[in-house]
Amino acid sequence: GYTVTRNRANDPINPTTGSVARLDLRHASRFTWSDTAVRFNKALGDAAWYLPLGPNVLALRLRLGGVFG
Repeated sequence: GYTVTRNRANDPINPTTGSVARLDLRHASRFTWSDTAVRFNKALGDAAWYLPLGPNVLALRLRLGGVFG
C-alpha cells in the first residue's frame, strides 16, 4: 500500500490553525502474491481543518473511503 500525507498544521501535537490531508491506497491481487481469497482495492481519504475561535479551536474532519473486491 501507499500513503501520502500533507500536513499544514502549525503544531503536530496540539494544532490551532492549518490542515492535514491523507490518502491511503492498498491493493491485493495475484500480482502482489496475495491469497486468491484476499483480492481487493482500498482507498481512504482523510482531511482535518483547525480554525481558531478566540481562546478555543474548532476542529473539522472528513473521512471517505471504499473497498472494492
